Amino acid sequence: SVEPGAAYVSVMVHGDGLISLQYRRSAGGLTQEVRAPQKAPALVRLERTGDVFSLSVSEEGQNFQPAGGVRLDLPDDVLVGPALCSHRPDRIEKAVFSEVSLGSRSLREHEERVLESSLEVIDVTTGAREVIYKVKDHFEAPNWSRDGRSLIFNRHGKLYSISLGEDQPTPIDTGFADNCNNDHGLSPAGDLLAISHSPEGESLIYVLPAEGGEPRLVTKLGPSYWHGWSPDGKTLA
Repeated sequence: SVEPGAAYVSVMVHGDGLISLQYRRSAGGLTQEVRAPQKAPALVRLERTGDVFSLSVSEEGQNFQPAGGVRLDLPDDVLVGPALCSHRPDRIEKAVFSEVSLGSRSLREHEERVLESSLEVIDVTTGAREVIYKVKDHFEAPNWSRDGRSLIFNRHGKLYSISLGEDQPTPIDTGFADNCNNDHGLSPAGDLLAISHSPEGESLIYVLPAEGGEPRLVTKLGPSYWHGWSPDGKTLA
């Protein structure tokens, strides 16, 4: 509402370039924030999906990248629009709003909703996130290659590799092992790939060349799942 101290969520672009997702969970509560790693000038987007409010930022005409989010218990009907704020009551601020758009996606029934997965990398120093691959499907368990140039993930029982800077993943040849789960990883030397495959309902551990090839059975009794390599790459856990 427009009452003083009302619960709210906003994306604020500050004069010093700071971009933040600011919110108040309940009336009269304190304002909290999630700071984006990116700085203005940039395009910002605030999106609501149920009780999740997400901030995305686009710099220099690039694709929007996720920059933070929060869950808030706000009503279905809310007020929305651009706002300008001065932190000092005796100071007048000026701002220019450009390329403003408001949009609403129609609600879908549960059976009509589309599953979407997104592969992201995060700079642990700055907190900046970058979407590497996004598709309306289910995939999971990304693991880095040893040289840090690509990622391996699991999708519908098969493994794929995607290099940074590429748009589409490449299937990894795992031979007969076409029911892999999300337990997989490269050896310390990067020459072998351990996988967990379920040939008849129970998971077993296999090893194959990192570039693909025929898997070699490691565990005969299941269920067994791969969890990691020893530092010397000679044993599996």
